[in-house]
Amino acid sequence: LSPEGLAQAIEQALVGPTPPGHRLDLEGARHSAQILRERYRTWSVRS
Repeated sequence: LSPEGLAQAIEQALVGPTPPGHRLDLEGARHSAQILRERYRTWSVRS
């Protein structure tokens, strides 16, 4: 990858369509931990 090629790729990306935005999930890790705790509880009961 040459500096010119990189510059050209960046310029092409900047003139392209803007990708759709999405909501940032700031509770992702907390929600994942809740799911894992619940799964662990149900797995522990079966053992």
